[in-house]
Amino acid sequence: MKPFSLEVFKNLDLEDIFERIVVHTPYGESEKKAMLPFGPEETTALIAELDNVERITALIRDNRYAFVDMRGTFSRIKDLRGTFLRLKAGEVLAVTELFEIKMLSLAMKKLSETAATLKAGFSGAAFATPSSELHKGLPADAAVHALPEVDQLLDPARTGTPTFYIYDDYAPELKAVRDRLRALEDQIQLERKRIRGALEARLGVKIRPSGELAVGKDDRALIERLNNEPDLVYSAETYVNITYRLRGNEAIDHMCSLVEDLRSEEESAEFEVRKILSQTLRALLPFLEENIRAIGRLDLLTAKGYFAIGFDCVRPDIIPPKTGAADGLATGVLEITEGRHLKVEQQVKKAGDGARYTAVGLSLTPGVTCITGANMGGKTVTLKMVGMLTAVAQYGLFVPAKAMRLTPRAFIYTSIGDLQDVDQGLSTFGAEILKVSEAVKLSSSPGLILIDELARGTNPKEGFAISMAIVNHLKRAAAMTLITTHFDGLADAREVRHLQVQGLSFVDFKSVLLEMENDPEKGIELLKRSMDYRLKEIHSPEEVPKDAIHIAALMGLDDGILKEARRILVTPRG
Repeated sequence: MKPFSLEVFKNLDLEDIFERIVVHTPYGESEKKAMLPFGPEETTALIAELDNVERITALIRDNRYAFVDMRGTFSRIKDLRGTFLRLKAGEVLAVTELFEIKMLSLAMKKLSETAATLKAGFSGAAFATPSSELHKGLPADAAVHALPEVDQLLDPARTGTPTFYIYDDYAPELKAVRDRLRALEDQIQLERKRIRGALEARLGVKIRPSGELAVGKDDRALIERLNNEPDLVYSAETYVNITYRLRGNEAIDHMCSLVEDLRSEEESAEFEVRKILSQTLRALLPFLEENIRAIGRLDLLTAKGYFAIGFDCVRPDIIPPKTGAADGLATGVLEITEGRHLKVEQQVKKAGDGARYTAVGLSLTPGVTCITGANMGGKTVTLKMVGMLTAVAQYGLFVPAKAMRLTPRAFIYTSIGDLQDVDQGLSTFGAEILKVSEAVKLSSSPGLILIDELARGTNPKEGFAISMAIVNHLKRAAAMTLITTHFDGLADAREVRHLQVQGLSFVDFKSVLLEMENDPEKGIELLKRSMDYRLKEIHSPEEVPKDAIHIAALMGLDDGILKEARRILVTPRG
């Protein structure tokens, strides 16, 4: 299935969802960025992915400390794909690159060992499944394997330490060069030590092991002697001291020249070793690449599992399309029980004003469902929540709800917020109709269309007529359409389901208004505390409560204006 548009991503706050899926490796980040929603034709693959998330979630619950250890290992893994490209191109790797591959190999070994310790237990009725085989270890495509060939290649002494060096063991020629180097350097040190000792005895001073001697500028006699000393040379000075250092003699200069030649030989020998190591690693590259794919997959699956646990999510029940009509599911299902819009829920929790988030449930079928209710009743949040949970489920994630049943949608289309397009010279109404026209074209496919306040950008009379015509078209379409509206009568059309925000229907307004007399500024707090955002199905126009005037009262609107509004509301128009 194609990715959802950027507009859908924004309107449904999917960026917030993806920010909560926390990966720890560059390979996991790539897997996350490559996530695509599963479409109706990929239902089997979607169910398999949810099986994997269920498995990893159960393993996290039963092996908390193992996964803490695993994520610690993830955080130390670097992106070596550039190094692998150099290997493929036949280049010789640098020492730092060989070191990083050794670190990757050690991480792979650690992950493999951690995976072997995972208990195959299964906890929590929320994740019940008929197949006990589902929970035995990690999914195959997330299994990271140790590569002893790489370990042995880059750690010939098998120390297991997180360091790397072109060891003497790699080549006899290299060892011979280094032995000669060490011998020469020892001779140079001995000669310098001899000179230093002779100077100390002759001058009665102490010279540093580094061969430096610092003298105060006020000791003029010693400075004069040092200036005439053939084995010392001026090095540097400050406003307090003058520093001298040992001068090399012919023997030292000759040995230093030999050292430079040996350094060049050592560098050539090391290059040959790095060349052989690179060639050997090139042959092992398919196994390394397979492992980094598994690391990315494991990282993402683990992130999905932590998301499910951290936000109290459940596995959506995926209903394949074209199910037998005898099951009553041939046209598709979208049912949500106590669904939560995560971003809004977190904002309510952070507000700390005593307000509680209200989970909302509803079910949709192909055709049109309308949600009505006064402003501040949560209609738009519910609309977004339906789209968010549908998208989240189709990304192979558990959903923030008590339960969800879903036949995957072929597309999700949104018309939410201020659609005015200044660049194209479109008003809010013009931009909205442009959007809705696109949705109408798509409606013959089993998708999900979400429209907030249809035709709100034009005059009420024409807006209602256009809205009713659109509803009449969409109610016969294969797509599921959910519309929020203020138009009286739109939700009461034949074959249109009408859901009403319960709102303030159970509030004792006398008590609430009495409470406001002592604190007139308390209206918003009382409204939040009193508003019931849950939905109920309406079967006749008489059942619909009128909450707008009640909300205006809570917001402190003048009593005289409120009385006039009530009079106008019950007065027949003539």
